[in-house]
Amino acid sequence: MPFEIHPDTPAADTIREAVGRLTPQTSARWGTLNATGMLEHVARFHEIYLGRRSAPWPVRVLSRGFASKRAR
Repeated sequence: MPFEIHPDTPAADTIREAVGRLTPQTSARWGTLNATGMLEHVARFHEIYLGRRSAPWPVRVLSRGFASKRAR
């Protein structure tokens, strides 16, 4: 099955522009993380996605459970 990008995924340029507007004083609009915490969160996700880091075991177990339900 080929990889498909979700239709709600923003373009790379849109993401770059949004990250470029961040400052340490940027208020959270995405939850409780500050700008630094949000960037760390995104960077860790990318490391896992690219195979450079392993996801913690609870995340692997939960993601397999959700993936198997979507495949039905």
